[in-house]
Amino acid sequence: GISWISPVGPLRIAYALPLRKKPGDRIERLQFQIGTSF
Repeated sequence: GISWISPVGPLRIAYALPLRKKPGDRIERLQFQIGTSF
């Protein structure tokens, strides 16, 4: 992923692919976050 300390606050974008996907799984390939994580 990419992290950036912007004037608005910390921004993070992450992209991932599952290694083992099962039928019925909800896949989130792209995640976007504003603010700090804890």
